[in-house]
Amino acid sequence: MSRRFTNITDDQWRILVADVAEALELREGETVFEMHCGSGAFLLPLYEAGCAVGGIDADPALIALARHDMPTGEWAVGDAPDFVRPQAGQEPAAQTKWDVVMARGVLEAATTLADAAVLLGQMVANARRAVAILDVPSGLPFDERWFLRTLSALGATSMRLPDLRVEEYASSPHFNVIARLS
Repeated sequence: MSRRFTNITDDQWRILVADVAEALELREGETVFEMHCGSGAFLLPLYEAGCAVGGIDADPALIALARHDMPTGEWAVGDAPDFVRPQAGQEPAAQTKWDVVMARGVLEAATTLADAAVLLGQMVANARRAVAILDVPSGLPFDERWFLRTLSALGATSMRLPDLRVEEYASSPHFNVIARLS
């Protein structure tokens, strides 16, 4: 599972996912959507724990793997902006609201603070209860304070920056943001 993209063991990967699930207070039956989900490796332990999952990724081969491993998930081929408004010929994610919307490493592609704010706005607009932004590299134009200000302006009621690192996973400093919406 984790070995597709990282050098950590499956056990370490599952511990990381469990830590995120605990920080989000995820419960069986809740819905979780991941932007740029790849093959769904992060979502698989949540799916196995009884969460309904879905995701979007630009690589159709990775979405095919996610569909194979999690056949009841809602999967779409596309890019982060397609999360809200799919482009012609692309599949939308059928679920319109998710309990939790998350992204790992997605904001690295944002070229401006305005682009990053739009992406956060999309996440908040499609989440009922919480958003999680994980593995944000330190040193980007947006820092922890920017996330807290921006998410607060988008209606988040509480935010925290949990330390969810696995030493073997991060080669440079990263931070995580979890924001409650209600």
